[in-house]
Amino acid sequence: MILLISQYKYPEGDAGSVRMHNLALTLKQMGQDVFVIGLGKIQKEVDYYKGIPYVSLRVKNKYNSRFLFNYRLYRQISKLRKKYTIKNIILGTSSIDVTMFLKFICSKYQIHLIKDVVEWYSASQFRYRKYAFPYLAKEIENKRLITKKMAVISISSFLHTYFTQKGIQSVRIPVYMDQNEFPDYSKNYSNKLVLIYAGSPGKKDYLSVMLKALALLPTDLLKKIQFNVIGLTPAQIELIFQDDLSIFSKIKDNIKAYGRLPRAAVVEKLKEADFSVLLRSEEERYAKAGFPTKVIESISVSVPVIMNFTSDLGLYFTDRKNCIQVENDTIGKFREALIKAVSLSPEDKKELAQNAKSLAERCFNTTSYAKELERIIQK
Repeated sequence: MILLISQYKYPEGDAGSVRMHNLALTLKQMGQDVFVIGLGKIQKEVDYYKGIPYVSLRVKNKYNSRFLFNYRLYRQISKLRKKYTIKNIILGTSSIDVTMFLKFICSKYQIHLIKDVVEWYSASQFRYRKYAFPYLAKEIENKRLITKKMAVISISSFLHTYFTQKGIQSVRIPVYMDQNEFPDYSKNYSNKLVLIYAGSPGKKDYLSVMLKALALLPTDLLKKIQFNVIGLTPAQIELIFQDDLSIFSKIKDNIKAYGRLPRAAVVEKLKEADFSVLLRSEEERYAKAGFPTKVIESISVSVPVIMNFTSDLGLYFTDRKNCIQVENDTIGKFREALIKAVSLSPEDKKELAQNAKSLAERCFNTTSYAKELERIIQK
């Protein structure tokens, strides 16, 4: 059996849960017995999500959920060991005490520990920069806790290169999804351009740059664009323009803000768009080390992306074939990309959508990285 353990809100609470689920699906397709342990909604018994058995270690008291997680984890592993031979544990994002605990457990019971590494923060993301606890914890984990006794699933070439150079076994597996869940979605295209951004930008996604680029478009083009924003309220968007409300007044009729929505509702709104949008730093470590889940989710529902090529996106995407590339992360270049997009005919948009979906099925499916997983697990 292979255990997939994390402190994600499995099965559908966050992007990490999507990754854990699809890793489990691939392993199951390879003939492996799998079991997922996470921190989703409170449950007393083992449940199944799309054929994958799982259990949540969450309890009513949130402090017990966090600080007694290792105790409940040990009990769950002990229970499973009475029925199954556990040969591999894949550990997703978790606090460093969980990583240390599982290193001990795996050493004691001769279980192969595999760390799924999906991020490496930049100091600029935090108010206290290098002294912020999440930043320090990730530094300790990536630099000290992950050793040659473990193996790594690296979400990006940046991480794969780092761990390989340290002599740690690593395979590169980006974000992927079960494309069977997203049948080819087609719609009627018009000369209107519908854009969508979904997420919590923080200091990771340059939403303000994208919106300010929108404001620089000439009026005749601006009339053709609708920009849907999920994850922020109208008041939060207006706050982005607090230093110059005249810019906001120019584009406020183009923007529809929906606030936070359930994942299923986000996917439905995504399907209505011609393009999703994403802009991130091309220099910061967080962008090089990660891989944007929202890009793969978008092309899975046949919606191409207007984006700059951070992480490994340039290995897969081609400008004007299955996306529209933004040459860098500036307002001017995003404005140029918007002009490209709004100039496309309905036929052009349909072709880009079909090519994006074809790419998703080919390179971001549950079968796409089975060989890499085969190499990393111990039989």
